[in-house]
Amino acid sequence: MLLLAVHLQLNVQEILATLNGRSLTLTNERNQADALYTTLLHLRRALELLPEETDHPAKPPSLRDLQSRQDQVLNAQLSARAHRREDLAQRRRDPHLPPACWKITRYDPNGVFEAHMQDEDGRLGPRYGGWAPVPDAIPALLRAWSVPASRPIEVTWRCSTPAMPNRLLPYGGGSPGPDDTPGRRLNPRDALKGLWHDDLDLNRDRFADYMRRVRQAWPGQATVADFLRQRTDELNASQPPAPDLVQLLQSTYNHVHEIGPNSSDRVGLGTTVTCGWIAPVAVARVDQVWNDFASHRPGTVPAMLTALLGPSVEKALRIWSLDDDPVRVNRIPGPAGPLYTLDDNGAHRLTAARLAGLPGIWATIEQPALSLRVQPYQVRVRNKDAIRLLACWRGLLARGLVAGRLEEDPHLPALSTLHLDDAAAIWLLATPRQAIAWAAT
Repeated sequence: MLLLAVHLQLNVQEILATLNGRSLTLTNERNQADALYTTLLHLRRALELLPEETDHPAKPPSLRDLQSRQDQVLNAQLSARAHRREDLAQRRRDPHLPPACWKITRYDPNGVFEAHMQDEDGRLGPRYGGWAPVPDAIPALLRAWSVPASRPIEVTWRCSTPAMPNRLLPYGGGSPGPDDTPGRRLNPRDALKGLWHDDLDLNRDRFADYMRRVRQAWPGQATVADFLRQRTDELNASQPPAPDLVQLLQSTYNHVHEIGPNSSDRVGLGTTVTCGWIAPVAVARVDQVWNDFASHRPGTVPAMLTALLGPSVEKALRIWSLDDDPVRVNRIPGPAGPLYTLDDNGAHRLTAARLAGLPGIWATIEQPALSLRVQPYQVRVRNKDAIRLLACWRGLLARGLVAGRLEEDPHLPALSTLHLDDAAAIWLLATPRQAIAWAAT
């Protein structure tokens, strides 16, 4: 390590010498200095991780060894946080409710797993894909699908129970590491293939029933254009989209590794995903206002509504593209059931479903774990307003609506950190006005 430090010092001196009396571009020198600075950071972190008892090791540890030690410490912390959340869930479970029975049928070395749970009304699953950084985080991921939240779960492993990984797994599965078996499943969404066609007749019949309900509720001789204009005005006046809380809903935080450049930098307790029928009325937000697509395919929503009113289920299914290109949403658990926000596909279809009063729409539903840490800036408040927000957070903690530890920054309140273990609803951590708007959805 000392030889490396001397080598770095000589390199810095060499760069400085090349700058003496020069007025040319300094791009190369700047790039060299950046690389040396990064190496110095690696060296500093490596020295911090050296065990105290090995003052003069016979063989100094490699950077990879030191990275592994750091990863193991972080994995142990993630496991402890997962156990803490499970303990809190056990305290609030209702023993009078029948448990949701989960079966884990596959677990890959990159943290991707597949689970099965038979939903009573057949609206979700039964296959779920997921990813967890450590196996201990899986029960909380599955429990988050329970409605109500107090419903207990039973988890059965139908595959080998995995051991704790010896490195920090890339968030979401990523690419397999050098020790992984080639050909492993890399994406939680792989578990969803064929879910629509597994129950093709049932899904088709359900959609046909929903079309029939829309036709029965249609107001007299109203045209599609008049209906959409009236419903858009009504919805934006009485049930406007909930405020944008995209930063608050993030389930990961950035963890800067100072050992090597190829390490994962996103840390969170995982995510799960499935397909199924969701209630459009529970979609809290698609955009700032309902049905404002301007020049972005403005004729799509009227065409979808026209298809719902028509006699052909097959034609409507083609226009809505539910089987081959489903809507994608994020699921946010709440006290009275989940709410949803648009993920990255389906704005027109969610809008058409909401305006038409469609009872359900087929979607790919992703539900990430509750974030490990939350900061006031994630709800876009400045330091002055952050002081008031922190007072709200202290009240939520005192009343048991939120569980965790608040680490306050007296100089920059917006950078205070709530180390979050549980929340009755994540939107309670927004500003009071935002939280009320979400609760009213």
